[in-house]
Amino acid sequence: MEAGKKADIITINLNKPHLTPLYDPYSHLVYCVSARDVEDVIINGKIVMRNRGVKTIDEDRVLREVVLWNKL
Repeated sequence: MEAGKKADIITINLNKPHLTPLYDPYSHLVYCVSARDVEDVIINGKIVMRNRGVKTIDEDRVLREVVLWNKL
């Protein structure tokens, strides 16, 4: 990484039963980690997800709209 350059970063919570014990972090990332283990997502320097909560959309509004669309 370099100052002034854009980067995409994720943080992963490795403190979960299915990831314990952690002998080989690279193997765990490839074979054991799933989307539900991602805690934070930063895209082009913008926090998109923090503590598993999406910051770029109103999740409650989207869920309400899905229910309405399902009734059509």
